[in-house]
This record gives sequence, structure tokens and C-alpha cells, in this order.
Amino acid sequence: MSYLAFFRANARFLCFGLLLSASASFGQTFFVSLYMGEVRGAFDLSHGDVGTIYSVATLLSGLTMIWFGRLIDVVPLRPLAIAVSAGMILACLTMAWTPAVWAVAIAFYLLRLCGQGLMSHTSVTGTLRAFDADRGKAVGVISFGQPLGEGLLPLLAVALIAAIGWRATWGVYAGYLLLVLIPVIYLLLAGAVGRMGAPQNRGERHYVGRQWSRGEMLRDGRFYLMLPALLAPSYVSTGLIFHQAHLAEAREWSLAWIATCFIGYAVAKAFTAVLLGPLVDRWTARRLARVYLLPLAASAAILAAVQHEAGALVYLALLGAGSGASFTVINAMWAEIYGVAHLGAIRSIAAVLSSLGSALAPASMGWLIDGGASVAMLAWGSALYTLLALVPFNIALSLRR
Repeated sequence: MSYLAFFRANARFLCFGLLLSASASFGQTFFVSLYMGEVRGAFDLSHGDVGTIYSVATLLSGLTMIWFGRLIDVVPLRPLAIAVSAGMILACLTMAWTPAVWAVAIAFYLLRLCGQGLMSHTSVTGTLRAFDADRGKAVGVISFGQPLGEGLLPLLAVALIAAIGWRATWGVYAGYLLLVLIPVIYLLLAGAVGRMGAPQNRGERHYVGRQWSRGEMLRDGRFYLMLPALLAPSYVSTGLIFHQAHLAEAREWSLAWIATCFIGYAVAKAFTAVLLGPLVDRWTARRLARVYLLPLAASAAILAAVQHEAGALVYLALLGAGSGASFTVINAMWAEIYGVAHLGAIRSIAAVLSSLGSALAPASMGWLIDGGASVAMLAWGSALYTLLALVPFNIALSLRR
């Protein structure tokens, strides 16, 4: 079945997944990082200070996901998605308020939990459980949500900050979530049954093979061999994007140019995710996962080696390709290896890992920057780590249980 025919047959559910994925952008590092200069200036914080606050908030949100992430296994999809969206409204309003540093920390926590965590988790897990034979295509379709946000929102944010100030922009985002996102979710999933209303039932019927619980996965040695590679995308991408204002200044690239280059990031991410969708269905995610980190390593190498402003476009395009590969391949891999009956609980661990990588990166790279580390040093180190992480990862994929 072609992508177009597949989309027509499942339009309501796929539009829900795509829209929720795009709206998660408000809590993603690429978006929040655009406000780091304003936050540092408002509260007189250094790169390391704001990076540490963001890292702690991200880590706490990831730990919270251990509990919240399993709710999709027991709560119907529509009320869960609406509740998550309401939490995101609270996060945006808190960010708009922020009278002191402690309020910024709370805002960061809520943005990371509800956006980067729960919105993405609900979109992806619901989709993985809903589809079996066409799982790769389904994930490929909803993956458009992330590059859509990444391509449009940075430019929108820069324009809004200039027009109405950085705090007021978060009120605008809250208004969108309340007046647009929640009503559309309600309509798309109104009267839904089967995979829309109770996706866990369809998943249990259609997955063939052993159904691993979260506890069984945590006792599986393969999981720990995969850890360095699973941490790499969130650590490298978050660290480099979070400090993009500093990287731009060091390379004499304007922030407006970086925001424009995110269009290349978004296009590459969408193209890669969609291209890999049918390949996952044909060849399995396990096979494709063996090389999924190569675009990420190439991205860091380009950032390290190229000084010209064109390097920003190439670096971000490769970073987007790596993110697209991770989104489609790794999300499908969880279902292939561990089944779908407890996929919400299992993916909550994946969310913790992503949050851990995202939490370590801003603080550690911020401290290195404060200590005098150059952009090239950070980038070459990221490339080397990414390549080395593939070694135990491939060993794990070669083992079968």
C-alpha cells in the first residue's frame, strides 16, 4: 500500500498523531533554546547556570515519565491526549509568568514533561500499538509533525519575540493549545473505537511473539549493551542545539540564519523518517538500527570542521537526518524486540533515557564552554562518542532471546 492510500485509509488517527507530535515542539530543546539568551539576561545567569537548571528539570521530567508513561497502557487515548495538552497549557503559562529563577525551573520541568515527554510518548506509542504490518509507514507519517514544528516554529518564535517580547509569546502558544489543539483532538477521536479508543487491545491481538514486561526488559542484558547508543541522539542533539546561540556567536553565524537553517533540519528529518518507514516494514527495524547513528556522527564532524556559514545548513540537515532515523527506526525497534502489550511502560524507559541524555548535555557542555572548550572540541568529542556507541549496540542486536 502506498503512503497516500495508507493515509487515506487511516486519516483521522494519523492526523491526530501528526498534530500531537508537532505540538510537542513547544517543549523540545530546539524551541526552548531560542529563549535561553532572554532567560540568561532576565535573571543574570551564565551558560552553565541555565544549562544546569534545564538539565535538572529535564532529568526530573524523565524520572516522572516512569510513572506517567505507563498510563497509555490503561487510559483511553482521547482523555489522555486532552489531559496532556492541558498540562502543556499550564507549562506555557508558567513560562510566561516566571518572576524568579525557581519559576523558570518549574516551567522547564513542565515543558519537558508535557511536551518532549508525554505529547511525543502519547503520539508515538498510540501509533505503534495501532499498526502492525504497516507500523513503519505509520511512524513515518506522524514523524512529519516534528519537522513541521522545527521548520516553522523557530522563525515564528524569533518574529514574535521581536514583536511582543519573550514572555508574551508563551501566552500565544497557550492560546493555540486551548483553542485549536484540544478541540481538534476531541473531534478527531470523537466516538472512536478499537485502536483509537483502546489501542492496547488491538496491539495485543496483532503482535505475534513474546510480550515483555518492563521488568523483564530491565533484566535483559541486551538492553544495557544498547544504552550508550540510545543515549547518543538525545545527548548530542540536545547539547548542540541548546547551546546554538553560543555556537552561532563563536562561528559568527547570525541567530536568524540558524533559525532559517532549521528548515533544512526539518526537511531532512521528514525525508529520512518517511524514506525509512517502508524499509522498516520490509527489512525490520533491527537491521536498519545497526547504522542509524551515522548521520548524527557526520553532523558533529561537519560542525567541527566547517567554519563557513554554509556549514550550519549541512550540519543541521545531517542532524535532522539522524533525528528522523532515530524516530522511525528506534521507535519501531522497541515493538519488534519487546512486543506491544506493555509498550507504554517500556517506552517510558526509553523516554527516561532520552531525558537523561537531554539532561546531561546542557549542563556538561555548558560547563565545558565556561571552561574554554571550543566548538570544534565539543563537536569532535560528540562524533567520536556516537561512533563508539554503535559497537555494543550492534552486539546487542546480534543476540536473540
